[in-house]
Amino acid sequence: MAEILGLVIHLARAEARKAHVAKLRAALPVPSEILPAVDGQSADPGEMARYDPRLGRRPRYPFPLNPTEIAVTLSHRRAWARIIEAGALAGLVVEDDVVFDPERIGPALDLARAHLTEEVLIRLPDKDRERPGQVIGERAGLRLIAPRETGLGMQAQIVGRGAAA
Repeated sequence: MAEILGLVIHLARAEARKAHVAKLRAALPVPSEILPAVDGQSADPGEMARYDPRLGRRPRYPFPLNPTEIAVTLSHRRAWARIIEAGALAGLVVEDDVVFDPERIGPALDLARAHLTEEVLIRLPDKDRERPGQVIGERAGLRLIAPRETGLGMQAQIVGRGAAA
C-alpha cells in the first residue's frame, strides 16, 4: 500500500501527450500509474446524460456542462475509486497536461504530507491566485492555505481516501 499513489489521468487518443506523460510520471516523487481518462467523444450518451446538471441535483450547477466537462468529472471520479481500491492513504491526481516545477513538487508534497489525513483535499493550482483565508502550514517558501474562495481548475490535487469515498 502506497501512502500517496500518483495517478496521471491520460486520454488515450491524445497521442501527442504520451512523451509528456512519461516525463511527468518520472518527475513525480511518488509511485504512479496511468489512469485512462473518460473520453467525452466516445462515452456512452446514456451514461453522460446521468450527469446533466438540469436533473435537479443540489447544489444547483449554474450552467449546462458539455460532454468534455462531464468526461473530466467522470475521469476524476475514476481516480477517486482507484485511490480507494489501492488502499492508499491519498492519491496525487494529475491531468496529463500538467507541468510541475521540479524544484517545487518535492517540497510541496512534503508540506502536504505534514498535513495528510484521509479527509484531505489539497489543490496544487497551476496559478497562484487564491487569497488565503487561513495559512495551515509553510515550508520551503510554499504555503498550504484554506482559501477564502476555492479557485477553478483541478489539474493537480491530493485527495485523501475518505475524501475520495
